[in-house]
Amino acid sequence: MTFPSSGIAIYAPTFTIKLGGKEIPTEDITDVEVDEQIENSGMCTISFNDMLDMKKQKFRWLDDARIQIGTRIEISFSYAQGSGNASSSGGNTLLFIGSLHAITPNFDPGGSAKLKIRGYDLSCNLMRSRKGQGIYNKKVILRSLER
Repeated sequence: MTFPSSGIAIYAPTFTIKLGGKEIPTEDITDVEVDEQIENSGMCTISFNDMLDMKKQKFRWLDDARIQIGTRIEISFSYAQGSGNASSSGGNTLLFIGSLHAITPNFDPGGSAKLKIRGYDLSCNLMRSRKGQGIYNKKVILRSLER
């Protein structure tokens, strides 16, 4: 194993974020937060510095086709990128897989645009209960026995 010998490279985290299977440039990301809990589904929040393209009159991220409810989110993370981990994301460890559930644009009076997206891990749909919509409803079972 080869580790960086000294300097900030040992302590500086590296991360990779994919939306819809495509990697996002890290310079556009201002904040990444992953919240894992034992009894609840995991959640991630990603904040972007959004920019308006004056010629196209579109925001870089708010108008991106990948920023839609249900888009798959993958977050990989590591310290000391040269640590020699042999994973598919360049030494990073896969930390979060889920889907996008909320989009929050924020426009400051100073003119800067920010975008925050929130996603929940794949267990989120299993944790939700839906009354009266289950396939084990007595009516469904009785109808299947009548046939």
